[in-house]
Amino acid sequence: TTIFVPNAFTPDGDELNNVFIPVLSAGFDPSDYTFVIYNRWGEIVFETFDIAVGWDGTYGGKIAQDGVYTWTINFKHISEDNRYVKSGSVSLIR
Repeated sequence: TTIFVPNAFTPDGDELNNVFIPVLSAGFDPSDYTFVIYNRWGEIVFETFDIAVGWDGTYGGKIAQDGVYTWTINFKHISEDNRYVKSGSVSLIR
């Protein structure tokens, strides 16, 4: 399974890079997937179990602050019994 995760996005309404979403290639179980975004205090600002849903840069219905956020992706390989956890950071730029 190949994972591509952008390191920045710009949710400014210009229809380019408005949503932060990882891209996973074939080989993972889409029914066993979790994507979580944390702020610098460790609070969950976004969570999804749907591979087609990404973060739009809001938190609690309000525009999130510019800055660096941490993300984790947890998924199961479809043909193995292995679980994978990947993590990194993303810059929210307005």
